[in-house]
Amino acid sequence: MAQGQSLVAESRKELDVLKEKNDSLSQRFQTTNDRLKELEDLAVPLYDADLEVSIDKLEGVWTSAYRLVHSHFRGDLPDSTLQNYGSWKKLKEHEILQHRLPLPPTNTSAAKHMRIAAILAILARSIDKLIFQPTYLLEEDSGIRELLLREAISCSKRESFCRALLGKMLPDEQAEAAKERAKRVAAHVMLEVQDLLPPDDAEKFKSGLERVAQYASDVWQDIQRAKERFEYNFELVSYQDIDWQPLSLEEDANGEQAPTSDEGGKDLELLVVFPRLYIVEDDEPDPITPGIVLMRSQSLAAARELERGRTSNSTFGKPPSARSKPQRTRRLSTAMNGAGSGNAEGGNFLPQPSASSGG
Repeated sequence: MAQGQSLVAESRKELDVLKEKNDSLSQRFQTTNDRLKELEDLAVPLYDADLEVSIDKLEGVWTSAYRLVHSHFRGDLPDSTLQNYGSWKKLKEHEILQHRLPLPPTNTSAAKHMRIAAILAILARSIDKLIFQPTYLLEEDSGIRELLLREAISCSKRESFCRALLGKMLPDEQAEAAKERAKRVAAHVMLEVQDLLPPDDAEKFKSGLERVAQYASDVWQDIQRAKERFEYNFELVSYQDIDWQPLSLEEDANGEQAPTSDEGGKDLELLVVFPRLYIVEDDEPDPITPGIVLMRSQSLAAARELERGRTSNSTFGKPPSARSKPQRTRRLSTAMNGAGSGNAEGGNFLPQPSASSGG
């Protein structure tokens, strides 16, 4: 009997010890859980992105941009606009284009196609620079985008957590900043093209630009809450398993269409219109969309048109005269010395892949 009572007493003592340990563990668990919840509340919740859904949403941004630009620039421009040398000079010398695209000041199908491609390229880069940022609390050139990209290559979980923290900061201020950036996108594009449209059309186009930019902002703010890091890039880089997609140039009313293949030799990418989308997860950026480019072959008709215009304005073939000869010489010299070629589009901060570069 005494031995049985002793065993019961020891069992109760062990139970008391276990209960004490359990209470201690429960308290520690609750403390840890409270701290974890507090930490989670500091950041916006992130979700596992469905790649196809995310890509469809982002592609919708470029589709809306294309429809807007095409609807305003597929028609004929008035003669007064075509003859406004200053407007065309500003567009041709834009930092993105740098005379790389032939832009005839005419209403041919080829000229319209080049105008549309040029304006789309400018619009896409403005959206990328101002809208596709990890936060709107800092200026677009603050370096936070580049810093988080480097971190995503090194440790994607830490990058996504930092991005989630940024998303939680000053939400009302971020919302207002997003609206302001949509207006800035429109203002930046209008600086280049406002003289190409009549006043009423220009105002409608500006409103359309703001809507497209705001739509891009709405889509991107959802993408910001994905655990995965998505990044756009305009650099002309070739990969073995993913090709660039040529820009679709619709036929005009007469059924005329730009050529789809170059004359002799390999066709080349001339300009990135809509960038490639990359995903970055603890490694070098991996492309997941082809990106859309204007091919050199698609610019040939416009280039020939410009060449014909220069030829028709040439003084060669006219009877020489003692009075006109010195003037023709000066004009020819000026034209030859002023000729120049555009710079290749510069790369940006995305690390170079091991594949060879194209373009």
